[in-house]
Amino acid sequence: MPNISCFSDARVTLLLLGTVALSTTQACDSTVDTEPAAASTTTSPTTSSSMGGTGGTGAGTSAGGNPSVGGSGAGGSTGGGPTTSSTGGTGGTGGSQCTTMNSGDDVCPGPVITIDGSIATQCFVGTTEGKSDDYSSMYCGPNQSNGAESVYQIVVAGTGSLVVQVRAAAGSTLDPTMHARANGECDTGTTYYGCWPFFATHEEFALHSGPDTFYLFIDGANGSSGAYELEIAFTPPACGDKTLNPGEICDDGNTNNNDGCSATCQLEIVTAFDKCPGESAGALLLNQPLVFTSSTTPYADNYRAIAGDKCAQQPPVGAKDRVYQFTAGANGTVTAAVGYDIPKQTDVCSELGLLDPGCWSRVLYAYGASPANPNSCEDTMAGLGPQLACSNETIFGVEEISFPVLAGKKYFVVIDGYSSGYKAYGPFNLHLSLTP
Repeated sequence: MPNISCFSDARVTLLLLGTVALSTTQACDSTVDTEPAAASTTTSPTTSSSMGGTGGTGAGTSAGGNPSVGGSGAGGSTGGGPTTSSTGGTGGTGGSQCTTMNSGDDVCPGPVITIDGSIATQCFVGTTEGKSDDYSSMYCGPNQSNGAESVYQIVVAGTGSLVVQVRAAAGSTLDPTMHARANGECDTGTTYYGCWPFFATHEEFALHSGPDTFYLFIDGANGSSGAYELEIAFTPPACGDKTLNPGEICDDGNTNNNDGCSATCQLEIVTAFDKCPGESAGALLLNQPLVFTSSTTPYADNYRAIAGDKCAQQPPVGAKDRVYQFTAGANGTVTAAVGYDIPKQTDVCSELGLLDPGCWSRVLYAYGASPANPNSCEDTMAGLGPQLACSNETIFGVEEISFPVLAGKKYFVVIDGYSSGYKAYGPFNLHLSLTP
């Protein structure tokens, strides 16, 4: 049986099969610093639109290269006459590639799905409708595993990186939850491998697995049931596959250096902007929001939030953190948020899923300047000044704080993680705005 690692949180407790790397480190794409000591990327949110033609219809259920994304849609229609013509719209998304029916069984042990690497990805269509609520997991939380279940017996015959995803089918009322139990304990449930109850339409996990057998339950939150697609991928272990394999300290989904996680999946330590006074955001002006894109991955653990505001309790231990400072351009209220994409339209975790490197458990808090040094926050964070605001309301979601400011005064915002291990650090977009 694989080792079991734990993630404890007052809001949820998970036991995770093996050494799990559900994107525990930062993404290394164009939105994240490419030089570790460089300042964050700063942008001002903008929107644009154009009058393109109507998008075409998706290409169907069998043309897609990825089971979760159908084939490309046909080209959009062209715009009007010579002076008003415009590019056609983007084609629609095709249907799923999953065509193999396998709904599992209502009770243990369930049908066997063998994972040996001979097929890189297996995809099944199933449903929990017509089944009964026979099993649950104590680690899922209230009402997160009280629907009807489908049971599968997963037999891993090789060694590699295993990724399991479940998605509610189009039109399905299922709010899917996955939980798993150890070999020989399908009915008893003494050893739980984990529970994944985080999102409304999909759940996923990744792990390094050796030869093993375990039981997978596709369940429903809040008593829901319905059709789903179950996708299981198995590949040889490699740095850059978003899974912590033996010998790896981090895995951010690529093999780039100088981004906090090296080309050999070892942590890279950075000191610039790690502690107070942090990176300067300059003057924050009325109704002129700013966005800073960076990551906490290469930084040290220097600070820890205290209970108060939207932090129901102090995080149990510290995590990697990143500090920003700004000067208020006017009296008013500052709102800071992490967990959104750059335009502040999408919750990264809900949209991209738990495996995305940008999805991790964040804590956001703010302090004023030190009484002895108006350009620093070291004293105030050490307890000599009040914490102005704090938020760790969600497990994997948006954290947002608001606090009053005075013109000309400096303030400090800290992006931190909850706990010190599982999904406790990664990339972020820090949104700052000042309103009257």
